[in-house]
Amino acid sequence: MPLWEIMRVSLEGLRSHKMRSSLTAMGIIFGVAAVIAMLSIGAGARDEALRKYASLGVNNILVRAPERSSAQLDEDRAAFSRGLSRRDVAALRELIPERVVVSAQSERRLDVSRHDRTRRGAVVGVDVGYFEAFGLRAAQGSTLGVSHMEGGARVCVLGHGIKRKLFDFEAAVGERLKLGSDWYRVVGVMGDRSGRAQAANRLAARDVDLDVYIPLPTALIRAPRAFPQPELDQITITVPESGLLRPVALLTRRLLERRHHGVEDFALVLPEQLLQEEQKEQRMFNAVLAAIAGISLLVGGIGIMNIMLATVQERVREIGVRRAVGATARDVVAQFVAEAGLLSVAGGIAGTVLGVLMAHSIDLFADFSAVVSPISVALAFGVALAVGLVFGIYPARRAAALDPIEALRHD
Repeated sequence: MPLWEIMRVSLEGLRSHKMRSSLTAMGIIFGVAAVIAMLSIGAGARDEALRKYASLGVNNILVRAPERSSAQLDEDRAAFSRGLSRRDVAALRELIPERVVVSAQSERRLDVSRHDRTRRGAVVGVDVGYFEAFGLRAAQGSTLGVSHMEGGARVCVLGHGIKRKLFDFEAAVGERLKLGSDWYRVVGVMGDRSGRAQAANRLAARDVDLDVYIPLPTALIRAPRAFPQPELDQITITVPESGLLRPVALLTRRLLERRHHGVEDFALVLPEQLLQEEQKEQRMFNAVLAAIAGISLLVGGIGIMNIMLATVQERVREIGVRRAVGATARDVVAQFVAEAGLLSVAGGIAGTVLGVLMAHSIDLFADFSAVVSPISVALAFGVALAVGLVFGIYPARRAAALDPIEALRHD
């Protein structure tokens, strides 16, 4: 029997039982939708993790001064540890190869004022390498340069958020504002980092879009830390290639342990390690999602097989008539396999549409967007078609194995 004739007979068989065909396809529809939605959500979560840790600089080593009580600080100083300081930065720069960039920062909480507007914010003293280490560029004006580091210059660069709070839509570059009790001139405004600075926000325990950056020497001169507080809050070491991360991190730890006389008043953070741990968790998460989606498709395939078996029982007489007028066993197998295939294709198309809608609806409930890839759609559709055909073969073979004479006698 020609292929077009098999397809025509299969379509007529499905149309004659619309309700049953629709219910049969539901398992495939929801299975395909679950596969696409879950793979897309997993891909979106993975991309979000990449963006999140990119804000810390994947090739960076962060040396942070952890929160310590007054008693702990007194014990540290009694053990002859000064905490993180510019001397540590100088020692690292002498020991580490020239290709590695070492930068420092020191944070203060000050009132930031302009006219009648005042905000309490983080004023971060940084050196020139800070902006390079985190890949930061000024959206307006410029970042802090070498000339700003000389002589305690009172200049600042505003984060996007604090600029909006103090200046609204007015130009800020060239204007003056007050940090604590001193006046500063704005030389630049950073771009909006709200979409890619989640890890930086968590590490700094604040919204970095509200930071104000001033030269590190100015911060240490204008707002010096009282003893026993450490001079610096963070040292950032930027390596040119990821293969150097672990050796440089080990070298940094040993140097600081020796300089701090074994006192653990610093903590090393490797964004690359955090990213690898996050990706490992994402892979496990994706595997669980794929397993759940696979079970949904398996259930859909079992549903097709059960319905097709019931269909064979209902259409025994029809099968007998077709065999009596010349249809071969192969024609009967082809008809029922074609019906299962058509159900799978129809369910796959509807499931693809539903899965894409479900994936994009995640934007309403999560802080990241799902990523629908053609590969996930093709995979889900292909598996659905394969499942439908595989689970349709057994009922088709049972139908073809019926004795034509017994089938004609069937009531």
